[in-house]
Amino acid sequence: MYLEHFGLNDLPFTIAPNPRYLYLTHQHQEALAHLTYGLGSAGGVILLTGEVGTGKTTISRKLLEDIPEHIDIAWIVNPRLSVEELLASICDELSIFYQADNSSIKMFTDLINAYLIEAHGHGRNVVVMIDEAQNLSPDVLEQLRLLTNLETSERKLLQIILLGQPELKEMLERSDLRQLAQRITARYHLQPLSKEESSEYIRHRLAVAGCNRPVFSNKAIHLLFHFSHGTPRLINLLCDRALLGVYSRNETIVGPEHVQQASKEVLGDDVEVPKRRSFMPLIIVFFTVVGMGMLLNGAWPWLVDKYNAHPVVATAAITNPLISDQPTPDQPIPASVAMEEPQLSVESENSNPVLPSDTANAADGENQPTLSLLDIKLAPEQTSESDLETMQGDAKQAVPDAEVVKEQRVDNGVPVSLFPDNLWQVIEETGTKALAFQTLAELWHTTVTDEGGELCDQLSDKKLLCLQQRTNVWLLREHNRPAMFKVTGKDGHDHYAVIRSIDGDQVVVQLDQQHWDMPISELEQHWKGRFTLLWVKPPGYREGIPQGDSGSIVQWLAMQMDALQGEMIPKQEFKTMNAMLIERLKSFQQSEGLPADGIVGPLTLIRINERIDQSLPRLTHGELF
Repeated sequence: MYLEHFGLNDLPFTIAPNPRYLYLTHQHQEALAHLTYGLGSAGGVILLTGEVGTGKTTISRKLLEDIPEHIDIAWIVNPRLSVEELLASICDELSIFYQADNSSIKMFTDLINAYLIEAHGHGRNVVVMIDEAQNLSPDVLEQLRLLTNLETSERKLLQIILLGQPELKEMLERSDLRQLAQRITARYHLQPLSKEESSEYIRHRLAVAGCNRPVFSNKAIHLLFHFSHGTPRLINLLCDRALLGVYSRNETIVGPEHVQQASKEVLGDDVEVPKRRSFMPLIIVFFTVVGMGMLLNGAWPWLVDKYNAHPVVATAAITNPLISDQPTPDQPIPASVAMEEPQLSVESENSNPVLPSDTANAADGENQPTLSLLDIKLAPEQTSESDLETMQGDAKQAVPDAEVVKEQRVDNGVPVSLFPDNLWQVIEETGTKALAFQTLAELWHTTVTDEGGELCDQLSDKKLLCLQQRTNVWLLREHNRPAMFKVTGKDGHDHYAVIRSIDGDQVVVQLDQQHWDMPISELEQHWKGRFTLLWVKPPGYREGIPQGDSGSIVQWLAMQMDALQGEMIPKQEFKTMNAMLIERLKSFQQSEGLPADGIVGPLTLIRINERIDQSLPRLTHGELF
């Protein structure tokens, strides 16, 4: 309808949960990170709540889009089910065969348990994700809890993710559901967008749809936030109607009047339009009081005398050797005076001149001599054409060339190019998996070869292991390790590079000796979330350390807990993985925001190494080595 009018490739403000339009605010990134982490955790329940229209379903669709290959997921979108219907729906989603006339809860449960055991034997995780979970009955919630009872000594075999409105949190506070509430390993509540986030959200969706020019005025965005209260779904509805209104009038910019009309069509005629407060009465009162005070204190005659004593001149007196009242050409001019920036004289102390922006940076501690173009404009009659050309040339030399600045950007002493247009083309042409992995290995001061077999296997003898996951930049920041990532090129093939460091909303990408600096948002448009990072293998490590186990890994773990939490009094020697050592490990995991399951897994060991060894490569800007 209005696509061609605004130069759009697609409708940017539909209410369908399209993951391509997902705008990840900091809280949405955290919510997605919670869900992503939950997929790889040791079972339990993940809870994501939020008001209507805050983006819960869109986040879940994004999660499904990037789901790892080793996870089987049952996605339940209609939660108004009986216990038997829920179990049948789970069987349908997981392709578990059952008799068509079966209505036995025990039969359904046995079939699901058998599937969970078989999946665990093949190294697969099973997840049940339920949207609009606030509509689940207490009986159904209790049945979900019973399904999580199946477990091994290391982990539960079923992961449950509940997405719902705030009523779901209230429901789980009931005393008859306290057992289920105690199995929730992660909770997150989505809040509406702030005014700044709402503005960025609108610009983001327009950009994804192919429009990069301003469409909404600042006043229009202010009204949109007022009417929507930062709820993304309402923002979409209002923006869509406002764009339609602008199109019908053959205009190009959405103004407050368009948003106001859209709010009446979407929300009804009873919506309240914010009234602008007028500060003019206050201003009048302020100046009246100040004026009366000055008159009463005799300030007015003093101001008149000062005005007569110091008449206003057309040009402020500038300390510059080119002005006639400065030293003449016959008098020697010190170099420090001839090259200094213009300064105001005493007579112009009330002026506020705007100095040229291309001056030397005082924070760098260097006073580079420059000639201001202001110097030239103040006394053209005293300047010959040759002098003018000379000074203009000097002024140009004082302005750093944009390309020079680009090459001068360094990261940890290494030159970094600002984000070039052909970055992804370079990665597509040269970014092989072997080259990217070698780049990552060199950050750990080691090497791999094409002929050495599997790349990760080559590092196992060097006390390094690979961790491969699918996540986002913000969860990767929590790992705080450089990581190899994969993108799909225009040729349809996979290409690789390395996320070398992250600083605020900027990321440095490296491939061999090439470095590029870019916004995180640019990286997220190409990176699909899968990464490989390296971590230090403890002595004697093997996957999982069950209670009662012994060996060098147990002694190593006990030493790390002593270093991190302080030695126990009286001092304890742990030769086996006993209950006390497991509790210490759980306490550490809880303090780090990890699931407190007492399992010695890669994420826990990465966090221990993070706290113990400060020499490891890190993502934190400036602390890679």
